[in-house]
Amino acid sequence: MTDEPLLREPPTATAEEWATCEQNGDFWPLAFEHYKYVAELCSFFSNIDRRSPALRDATPLEYSVLRGLLNRCARLMLATMHLSKDHLFGESTAILGRCIFESCLTIMWLCDKNSKESLTRYLAQGLKTEIEYKKHVAQAIARREGKHLPIEERMLASFQDLISSARLTEEEVTAAKKLPDVAAMMNDVELPRLAYVALQKMGSHHVHGTWPSLRGHYLQESESGELVPRDHDCPAGIDQLVTIAFLILRTLQAFTDRMIKPEDQTSLIPLLDEATTALGRIYTAQVGSDFAAPE
Repeated sequence: MTDEPLLREPPTATAEEWATCEQNGDFWPLAFEHYKYVAELCSFFSNIDRRSPALRDATPLEYSVLRGLLNRCARLMLATMHLSKDHLFGESTAILGRCIFESCLTIMWLCDKNSKESLTRYLAQGLKTEIEYKKHVAQAIARREGKHLPIEERMLASFQDLISSARLTEEEVTAAKKLPDVAAMMNDVELPRLAYVALQKMGSHHVHGTWPSLRGHYLQESESGELVPRDHDCPAGIDQLVTIAFLILRTLQAFTDRMIKPEDQTSLIPLLDEATTALGRIYTAQVGSDFAAPE
């Protein structure tokens, strides 16, 4: 046994550190430390044991899905930190941010719906692709009059393991309704339309390599006016860190509301509130008068 706390104290900036950021006009170092702390919070929540007396009732599968999604978020945040520790790889951390956003939205939506049907729809969404692939493998085997290739035997076993682990049959997967689109899910969890445009639609640029992504991250104008490949110098922006950290904190709030008994929330909610306040202070200092109303 150890007496070490499960969570470290939230980061605090000294007056000197704050003054240095103000002088440089760059609060990235403070934002990075708070992003790291929020990632630790996410990992902590994902590791709350299912048998904890603080938890509300949930099926083992439902809780595993929520824990798995939180763990995914925490690990993608860790990858973001490794990439952006020198303030670079902005084009890559934007892609990771979009992935984190989608997992956060799924967690919030599942917690909001809190139903067997919504969980089945989530599970079936990914399994339908596996079933379609399985049919192609089965057709190839049929053309060889039932003779299996070694790789096909492994693939068929893998397909079956995945379906079985979801506690569903192929018929149930096929019959399940599709998940709502992202806009509908965001509406369900009361995220504003602007968040849909900024996080989903604009985030798609980074995932799919649209023209805005190419022009912003991968091409630059030469002295002759020609667009040529850009060097490896795309900074990771403080907006990326703060936006995702805020989103994670809102997601942890949704997880807490759904999974933690009210009497046990009192030790967790202050952690989320304090982290949110600290991030807000840092971001307000960074943007300064950018959002001030014109006179």
